[in-house]
Amino acid sequence: MLKEFELFDLSKRGTLIISYYRSGTHFLQDVISEKCILYNKRYGEICTVNNGIQQLEELTKLSDVNYNICILNNTVPKLYLRNKRNLLLNWHTIRLTRKNKVSHFISHWFWQLNTLEQQKQNSGAFLHNSTTYEKYTNQLQQHGKATIDISFVESWLMEQLILELIPVDEEIDYDDLCDLTPLDFSWTPNQYNTIALSDIFVNHNELEDLLLSFSTQVKEK
Repeated sequence: MLKEFELFDLSKRGTLIISYYRSGTHFLQDVISEKCILYNKRYGEICTVNNGIQQLEELTKLSDVNYNICILNNTVPKLYLRNKRNLLLNWHTIRLTRKNKVSHFISHWFWQLNTLEQQKQNSGAFLHNSTTYEKYTNQLQQHGKATIDISFVESWLMEQLILELIPVDEEIDYDDLCDLTPLDFSWTPNQYNTIALSDIFVNHNELEDLLLSFSTQVKEK
């Protein structure tokens, strides 16, 4: 049985997707836009300049007729939202998680091999979505295994901790996104298939221990 999620609330200013990079935010934004019966506007990622929440505050004050759909992936602005309940009440808020941190980090690792410009233009070897399994295996065959600096992974995980501390109306996980596919377009994730941490990293054991510890933490009620 498919899960039912509240994707929008027409009494609100719009839907604010609060998440972290490589979690399917743009796909979810497209799904909400497709399902929402009001004229809507997709803003993509917001609050990317100056690490503040000014853009969100300005969007909240707008008096246009659009139902606005926004993504907040940037970490620092979330710190300012922790107790901004009055601001958040104007939005239907969704926490989009990616609880499987092993698959999340594999996705992140390959994505960061693109240059920043390639990421912005979605023009590198590894795309936002629909990247074939062969692209990844070719990369591994050509360059072999890497040794990962665990402190880099620790920082990556710490950036995501604030996500759990912001009050939201709905929570969806990356693994649920395939259930949300509208008729007009398909869920087309990247094809990592059987690629494991041991295929990518020399020191995969300590990396896996860290990621699994984060993945299996029980959230306090």
